[in-house]
Order: sequence, then structure tokens, then C-alpha cells
Amino acid sequence: MSPNRDAAISLRKRFQEALSTQTFGRNVRWLDSVVGTNDEARKWADADAPHGALVFADHQTDGRGRHGRPWFAMPGLNLTVSLILRPAIQPTGFGIITLAASLAVQECIRTSCPSLSPSIKWPNDILIEGKKCCGMLLESAISSNRGSSYVILGIGLNVNQVDYPGSLRTSATSLLLAWGRPVDRALLLADLLQRLESGYSRAQSHPNLIVSDYENNLDGIGRRLRLSDAQSGRTFNGIFKGIDESGALLLELESEIRAFHAGDVQMIKMKHDTSI
Repeated sequence: MSPNRDAAISLRKRFQEALSTQTFGRNVRWLDSVVGTNDEARKWADADAPHGALVFADHQTDGRGRHGRPWFAMPGLNLTVSLILRPAIQPTGFGIITLAASLAVQECIRTSCPSLSPSIKWPNDILIEGKKCCGMLLESAISSNRGSSYVILGIGLNVNQVDYPGSLRTSATSLLLAWGRPVDRALLLADLLQRLESGYSRAQSHPNLIVSDYENNLDGIGRRLRLSDAQSGRTFNGIFKGIDESGALLLELESEIRAFHAGDVQMIKMKHDTSI
């Protein structure tokens, strides 16, 4: 048996032994290499995959993040997974899942790497010391078999990678780079799924608490930022006031506070600001 095959079997065994969820991760498709885990999860969901089913890939050849941007991750070093969810809520409420997932990843990192202090960048990036270590992609669709809505939650978490190409060297990090020691991906994934399951349940029963916790952990509230609105294509400068009950970003402009549901944000560095 090849060393890579041995490592894959060992990872699966450690994961299964550590998993303590009720449904999340109880059905897993373990894949060596795929174009993208969200694409595989969508095919499985259309073929009647159960709620909580997970697609794990050791390598994505063409992973993507929000707005179709590429997600770079070297094989065998990170977590690239997609979770299939069948929420008992209306599609207009799916945004709360992103908030709960962001909190789950943040809590998982804090537990696995106790000296780290990850923060959340709206809407769903996880930062360590200002550098991105995790991104998420939430996609919804209608099942061709069931005729009901489902959600695919894709998560890319940089775990043991130490090198990145080009400009990513200054903007990306991993748990290994930030914490200084390797992290067991199997145990990390089991813990993450437990926190995702708990957060998902809480989002359904007490969404207001998820919104409050998320806002308390957001990076940059009260600071001036530049937002490129995904819907209008326009750029706005204002003061970051937090989020509303749907998770939309609240930006204080000259004459109003406006809510934005999708877009890219960048903090504006002021002359007296040395914190960036």
C-alpha cells in the first residue's frame, strides 16, 4: 500500500474515532482530488444525499471562493470540505448559516490552537493577525429529486501549509504558520463538525444570539472602510456600524445608514492609525 494511501486511511480512522456529532459528517465521501468540493456536493445533494453529508477532498484542482475567485490549497495539508444542509427555514433566512459557520470555525481554531486569536472579516473570512486563514462559500439550490431547497456550505481552512504563491504570501496564513506547530487535520475536522452542528441548531432556534455573537467577533466595527457592492458594482466609503438581523453589513454614509448584503470590504488606513 502506498504511503499516501496509508495516510488517507489513517486520517479517516482518526476522524471517525473522534467524531461526536448526531448527523454532521456521519455520511462522508472521501476524495483524493476533485475540481471543487461544492460541485461534488451539489451532485450528491441532487442524488438525495442526507442532511449533514460531507464531501472531503485532499486536493481541489480548481477550488473557488466568493465571486468565483480561485482558492489555492496544496494537497494533503489543509481542509477543503463541503457540507450538505437541508434547512427547515425559508431561503431568505439562509444567511444566518454563514454567521453560525463563521463562529464555529473561529471557536474551533481557538480550541485547537489556544494561543491564537482569530477574528471574523465580514461576511465569512477568518483572519489571524490580519491574514486570511479560512474562507467559506454558501450556495443554495432546489433538489431535483425532493423539490426542496438545500444549502452547500463550502469551507477552505489553511491548516499545515507553509508557502503561498505571489501576493498570497502577504495576505494568507495557516494554523501551522501562525501557531508554530502542525495540527492534526482529522481531529480538527471532527471538532469543527461538532461546532458546526451545534451552531446550526442554535441558528435555527435562537438566530438573534448568533447575530449578536457574530457581531461581537467582527473585525473593524467603528472603523472607516471601503465597500465594493456586489449588486450595484459601486464603491462606498463609510463607517462600519455592524450588521442587521439578516447579517447584512451596515455602513454609515453621509446622510444614511445603508445595509449591504454582498460585497468586498477593505479597511481604510488613516494617517494616525497604526493598527493595520
